[in-house]
Amino acid sequence: MNTAGSGPIRLLLVDCQPSVRRGIKMRLALEPDLEVVGEACDAAEAISLARALLPDVILMDVELPGVSGIAATETLRTATPQCAVVIFTLRDDAATSARPGRRGRWRSSPNTRRKRRCWRRSGMW
Repeated sequence: MNTAGSGPIRLLLVDCQPSVRRGIKMRLALEPDLEVVGEACDAAEAISLARALLPDVILMDVELPGVSGIAATETLRTATPQCAVVIFTLRDDAATSARPGRRGRWRSSPNTRRKRRCWRRSGMW
């Protein structure tokens, strides 16, 4: 876990599709203050890696096999309260976007700099 401003934002990517994880990881690798420290393909692996790696941010897909990203986030909020969870989806329909509710959501878009600024402004890094 990173302390305020002392290094790159450490991220754990969670998506069941390797190609999606690979694409996000490639894009995030272009940002000097972001570091992908782990990848998970389902909720169980995400929870296990989050406990072991203690990332600053967990990028969690809504649609996961078995346990959804929403349900996994509830578990992570208890298991690793120091980790921020950002839920994302590649779907752009109203029903999927509304699922995370008011806790926040991140629709996939090319504006990674804006997301990074928001993460930094939150005061966690």
